[in-house]
Amino acid sequence: MFVLKLWRYILGFYQLQVVGWNLEKLINISASRGLNIWNISRDEGGLLLNASLYSFSQLKEISQRLNCSLTIKEKQGLPFIFAKLKKRKIFFIGPILLII
Repeated sequence: MFVLKLWRYILGFYQLQVVGWNLEKLINISASRGLNIWNISRDEGGLLLNASLYSFSQLKEISQRLNCSLTIKEKQGLPFIFAKLKKRKIFFIGPILLII
């Protein structure tokens, strides 16, 4: 279980909120395509679920066809952390210069 959580964090994932009328159909199509979604729970407006980076693009396409609204609640994982740090290059250069 811990290894699976760690692997998902390393690859990165989205926490999504899905709102619409065809939520069950969205889950069924996602399962039949073998998309990597987990932690599916009901919210007051629809569904909350986690999806991998690869599954997100396909899930977005499915939700558009079913007229469901897909909103990113949170981005988690190493790819998103590295994207933030890439913008802050001085964050890496500063400590190196301090050590020198």
